Formats: sequence, structure tokens, C-alpha cells
Amino acid sequence: MVFVSPWSILALAVIQHPFGYRQTYFSCSNPLILSSLNPMANTFRTSLTTRSESLRLDETALRNGVEINLELDM
Repeated sequence: MVFVSPWSILALAVIQHPFGYRQTYFSCSNPLILSSLNPMANTFRTSLTTRSESLRLDETALRNGVEINLELDM
């Protein structure tokens, strides 16, 4: 589970992978997240290959942040 404030999200795009997987690309500008992941980076971009994912955007989540749940294949 990754918790990201709505103000720190720059982009969230879900792209269907040709083999039936989904790749989720997201960027964020939160300095705390950036420094913990890559202190040299000004922006953070990653791709996660998932079989299923859910993005919950209800009223409570929008007030408190956006919760992104990812099931990863390792």
C-alpha cells in the first residue's frame, strides 16, 4: 500500500500490458518521498507491473489523500 497526498501527485496513468499485465506509471513531487527513494532525483518516476490494482477515490480518500493498492508479482 502506498499513501500519497493528492497535492503530491503529478500524473497517474494505467496502461494495459500486451501480455495481460498492467503497468502503472506514476510521478510525484513530494520531497519526503523523493529523498527516501532517490536523494539525487528532482522527480520520481517508476513503473510497477501488476496483475490487479485498485484506486479508491471516495470522499474520505479525497479529503485525507489518495490510497493506491497494488498487488505485485515478484
